[in-house]
Amino acid sequence: RQLVARVGDFVSELAGGCDAGNGANRSNAHERVAIFTHAGVIRAWGAVLGLFAVEAAFEFKVDYGDVVDFTLPCPGTAPEERM
Repeated sequence: RQLVARVGDFVSELAGGCDAGNGANRSNAHERVAIFTHAGVIRAWGAVLGLFAVEAAFEFKVDYGDVVDFTLPCPGTAPEERM
């Protein structure tokens, strides 16, 4: 749960530039970000985005060398639009 909280803070920081009103980005927005990390962080990221419950995170298969794309959560974005 601590990892999920830390990843959640990071996701919020990255998504801070998203404008819910018209989809425009503010000056602190990140259009594309590459993150190299281990499966635990990838699973935590998916849980933070609401793709699955934290308890089900290990059911999300992440193989060595996998590339996983996530879309930052602008307010009002449905979970299925985030991956």
